[in-house]
Amino acid sequence: MLDQSQRLVNRTKDKAGVEVPDATRHMRYQQATAVGLAFLLLITIGILGSTAGAIIERGDGVSHYLIARWAWYHPALFLDHWGKPLFTLLASPFAQFGMQGVIVFGLVVSMLAVLSGLRVLRTASPLGGLAFVVLLLTAPLYVLMIRMMLIVTKCPMVLVA
Repeated sequence: MLDQSQRLVNRTKDKAGVEVPDATRHMRYQQATAVGLAFLLLITIGILGSTAGAIIERGDGVSHYLIARWAWYHPALFLDHWGKPLFTLLASPFAQFGMQGVIVFGLVVSMLAVLSGLRVLRTASPLGGLAFVVLLLTAPLYVLMIRMMLIVTKCPMVLVA
């Protein structure tokens, strides 16, 4: 029969002082690994996106960018249907810094989408969170769309949340 000290060898305590078994600690480690990997991938995407210099999409994305950029000077643009009012409100602070601000906005929204997806996948398979991060942030079309000012790229955050 194991005494109390031997049974607690594989247990730790959380912030509230409650004992946490190894399985929970392992899940937290995987969650932290997935968030760290997402952060590194998004930093890489941001660096590559900011040094590329080319505008990938010259249609709707540029229109959304211009609406968000000039909404503070022409307040009627905040209610413009083509610009989508909520999107314009969220994107306009970033659009004031030009296309680099748009890239940062795309990265922030992508990180929020990753965090929301990881929250949903928390109880899935042990490697579900890592697979989600790798599959989402290495998909070529998604990586290109992070740089664009399209509303479609910002929808996963809303859908997952």
